[in-house]
Amino acid sequence: MKSNSVSLAVDAFATGRADALILIGRILLAWVFVGSAYGAISNFSGSVGYFRSLNLPAPELLTMTTIVLEVLISVGLILGVGTRYCAILTFVFVLAATAIAHRYWSIPRVRSRSVNTTTS
Repeated sequence: MKSNSVSLAVDAFATGRADALILIGRILLAWVFVGSAYGAISNFSGSVGYFRSLNLPAPELLTMTTIVLEVLISVGLILGVGTRYCAILTFVFVLAATAIAHRYWSIPRVRSRSVNTTTS
């Protein structure tokens, strides 16, 4: 079967290059946190203002904590140091960030206007 031979070829490719592929995956995942940390560092007052707009206590401390955690996650993933601990930290960080700062479920719905597609 052709499908089976393709599957075997992909499996052989992934097995032979597992270390490189895992490194690429870790770097790509860390890139999300590198970008976020860079944005928070380069616009520190904006990040503090965002936490302040959420009525959170100590927005400066939360901003600094966020930056430190994002840098720690990024460095750990890129260098491959304590990757299992980084995975747990990433999970907890993303869960907390979603619950605290990315509350998409509380955004009011925007009603879309229906478009009349009939022609006269």
